Amino acid sequence: LWKWYGRSKWAAPPTRLPSPREEASSWDAFLGKTMDSYPVGSPRQVVETFHFVKGSDGSYATIGTKSGRNEYWIKRNTLVHKHHGVQAHLEGGEWSWSHGFRSRLAKSEVGKSDSSKGGIAVPTAAAPASMVSLDESFQIAALKAAATVARPAATGAYWEQNVSGRPFAGKWTPCSDETSVAIESAFQSFLAGGDLRLEIMVASGGTIDFSRFAFAKSGHKDDRPLRRVETGRVTHPAAAEPHPWYVERIQKVERAGDWLSNAFFFQAFQTAVERDGGELGFLAPDLFSFQFCTDFRNSKPNLERRGGVLYQVPAGWKRFALNVKDKYPDGNDWMRMDGAPGEWAVAYHGTKFDAVPKIIKNGFRLGIRHGPAAMKLNDTRTGQSVQEGICCTPNLEVVECFANGEEADTGRPPVTLDGRTLFFALQCRVRPGAIRRPNNNVYTKTNNDEEQMGVSGVFEWVVENPVDIRPYAVLVRDRASCPNKKSLHQLAGSFASMKPKPGAFVHIPGHIDADAQAQAEQRQMEKMDRRAKPRLSGAEARAR
Repeated sequence: LWKWYGRSKWAAPPTRLPSPREEASSWDAFLGKTMDSYPVGSPRQVVETFHFVKGSDGSYATIGTKSGRNEYWIKRNTLVHKHHGVQAHLEGGEWSWSHGFRSRLAKSEVGKSDSSKGGIAVPTAAAPASMVSLDESFQIAALKAAATVARPAATGAYWEQNVSGRPFAGKWTPCSDETSVAIESAFQSFLAGGDLRLEIMVASGGTIDFSRFAFAKSGHKDDRPLRRVETGRVTHPAAAEPHPWYVERIQKVERAGDWLSNAFFFQAFQTAVERDGGELGFLAPDLFSFQFCTDFRNSKPNLERRGGVLYQVPAGWKRFALNVKDKYPDGNDWMRMDGAPGEWAVAYHGTKFDAVPKIIKNGFRLGIRHGPAAMKLNDTRTGQSVQEGICCTPNLEVVECFANGEEADTGRPPVTLDGRTLFFALQCRVRPGAIRRPNNNVYTKTNNDEEQMGVSGVFEWVVENPVDIRPYAVLVRDRASCPNKKSLHQLAGSFASMKPKPGAFVHIPGHIDADAQAQAEQRQMEKMDRRAKPRLSGAEARAR
């Protein structure tokens, strides 16, 4: 997937480096900086912003908001593009390009201290404005993550660990002084030719692996990523590259040769968002946690339970996990998979993709389409009126109809990329006590109770408060992999022939004591911000 795979961080530099070290020194002053480019003679007309980085092979690269990634060698103190004739030389503190442009430090960089004197300059923008490759996305995110250290004023070297296992999004915290000293001693021994994997002698004991920059305490099966900080900046592993611990985790779950790779998915995801008019203001690590992706394309549609509620494994789909750990104030019990109280149910939601980044970052908002409420339907179990809310479903056949707004009356045709026509859907967790099951004798002829009808007999659930439904993954599949897909009209008509089967699914394991679950949900709700969010305007809702 990435160009970093298989590369040794400690290998000798390639013999083809074209310039001596001193020749690069003036260009090195711009490393990690944000630059603005403008046409010669029009300094106020900024046409692109880019970031200047250095690769481990000695080459240099610009990562631009429009031009993407371009790589260069330095020859006779001139920046020379690797693949075509564009060059740049330094002139009056700015870069003068051979194709009629100049580049200068962005305003956000003016006055910043040099990174060699403490601190690292990184992009101030949250993300690029146009599509970037996964490589470029992770490189920018790595620089951003390296910009914040726990002790910026500290002198000497110390070590930080990421206990969340999310090197880009998780919080880096200093190791104890004792552990930090022990790791630094082991690191210096490693640099002198020692072993990659070493036991360190601290009170708790542990093992450090410098091939992945990971540390595992004694008695713990799982390890956590490490990084070395000296004089306020990250020195190891390379700040401009994905953490090797994270790369290894992704290698374990991504199958070699799979057409639906992380890189293909990220390109397709951006294409879908851009096509539907959404903003590409995100980097891959802002949204996704690729180490937790799961491929269900060859799985059987087994029935399980989550939160005590029936759940059908998304057979036929590949799941790309979202960054949701530690996102909510009530903790992470809602994501459990062991049937403990506080675990939430699973549902699926399809929508046009311009809305997806906003939903992922800010949650769902009520729109204007509320069939059950408009038809004055009642909940099958409680008999109470179903109010307006977010519609979702445990039925994968239903979500296929709404995936990426595929149906003619819900949106545009699905995205096609490299000959693959793709369906996208959100996999969500829903607070079990918030699920409303409309008893629908009007347009789908089903009571929407999965315990009576089975998952395949449910058309929709309604979640009245948007805070009670949380996306935690994006599902993707190829249109060609579901040749028997029904249209929405065909699917809606099929429910009338289904008959309730009370008790038919009670044998499926994963039930949770009702009182214990209710108490756990009450504790969660007490920590949540349950205030109503602004509704989507009519124009916003129709656009989706």
